[in-house]
Amino acid sequence: MSSFTRVVTRPPVDFDNPSRFTTHDYQVLTGLSLEQFNDLCNCIPKSSLYNTSNRTSRMAIGALLMKLRLALSHETLAVLLGLSDRKTVSNVLQSARVALMKHFVLQHLGFEHISRRTLIDQRTRPLAKILLADNNNDKAILVLDSTYIYLVQQSNELKQYIDALKDNPDKNIKWYNLDAAGALDDFPIFSYESLMDLTL
Repeated sequence: MSSFTRVVTRPPVDFDNPSRFTTHDYQVLTGLSLEQFNDLCNCIPKSSLYNTSNRTSRMAIGALLMKLRLALSHETLAVLLGLSDRKTVSNVLQSARVALMKHFVLQHLGFEHISRRTLIDQRTRPLAKILLADNNNDKAILVLDSTYIYLVQQSNELKQYIDALKDNPDKNIKWYNLDAAGALDDFPIFSYESLMDLTL
């Protein structure tokens, strides 16, 4: 095969040749720099994600990261990576996902990747201890973000009751002003100096 034929048949996106793209290109395509991408690929043993006739391990990991970052269709990934069809892309993505879950995710993400003591000693800020743990050095603080949790909206029975009362001409509803300043007696009040002493 001539060098011209190899160049023509090479896919537009080739993760097997690290010098083909700059670090910025890797950042745009995968969300990782070239060094981070290489480190991630080195975390996966060859026995877990071996090279096949359709793909290499680097290409499989790159394809999965491109899919996650850019939300490309399987057909688009097939064209960019030089794969035959969407079924092949699906198999490549599945292989990379399984390998990453087995050899990377469990060691770097989730509850199992760090001990409770390490979390308390090294990852808990003094301000969080003061505000959330009553300055107790033995409490682990975990803040969960529910941005992506789908919650079923329940009916607001109080609002429905008030709306029903509004519609009923026999009932008179009176609204009273509430003084919120005295509602919480034990709310912490910080002076400017005490706020400046707190560190994040």
